[in-house]
Amino acid sequence: MKIHTIADACAAVRADVERSGSADELGYFDLHEGRFRVTAARMVELVPKHAEILDIGGHYLHLSSVLALLGYRVSAIDVPPFARLPLVVERAARREIALTAVDSDDIAAGRFLSANADCFDAVLFCEILEHITFNPIAFWRQVHVVLRPNGMILVTTPNSLKLLSVLGALWNLVSLRRIGLSVKQIMHHGTFGHHWKEYSAREITEYFSALSPDFRVHVRKLHYGPPSSDVRGALGAVRTLILEFGNATGFFADNLEAVITVPQKTPWRVEPRG
Repeated sequence: MKIHTIADACAAVRADVERSGSADELGYFDLHEGRFRVTAARMVELVPKHAEILDIGGHYLHLSSVLALLGYRVSAIDVPPFARLPLVVERAARREIALTAVDSDDIAAGRFLSANADCFDAVLFCEILEHITFNPIAFWRQVHVVLRPNGMILVTTPNSLKLLSVLGALWNLVSLRRIGLSVKQIMHHGTFGHHWKEYSAREITEYFSALSPDFRVHVRKLHYGPPSSDVRGALGAVRTLILEFGNATGFFADNLEAVITVPQKTPWRVEPRG
């Protein structure tokens, strides 16, 4: 089944999620639906229909499914705790998404899709960059391998300079409480839940420029619409007001989107240190 509008594709995926009966999955979809809509619209703007797309870290395959319903040919890789969930395996089969489970060590070492050189027109890397704890050079080297010349990478990630983070960091510093993650964050999240490193727009440009001269980087700040009632409840009135004011300024917006184009492919030069 192919669907022509993003709204209809998101509605179809929401129906999938509601049928799954998973409260965790429904909560995740509710939190990220605005992002799925904005990112899908960006893909439609940048990548022609029927293109080959690789979604790295697709989690429940929500965005992958939206794009598959819009007519893209989608492949996805993720770590086994997500890629082998029965509901994810079933969804991949039904939406004709080529799903591959890859151990985290193999992802870090760039040992994935070794037979897929120059196969993908676009690679999605959404809400993953902030979770990476390993040296990323070997990983991005393999992404460079699987991309076609004139392909692109679309990265979405939180803005480290969003207003809530800036004011929170200043308060923690002035009050001599901490720098970086709190003990509660470390103890109360699963390993894949931590945002070990969030980036500014300038850092994103520096990051990809350091990896390869083939990467042409364009970063924009954005947000995905008004906060949901659940987010408002979790933040409280004052922090919600700060969040909305930061988004209104543009510069202190919540999120970053990086479009990395690869107009040509030259031999990879940067190697990870042992």
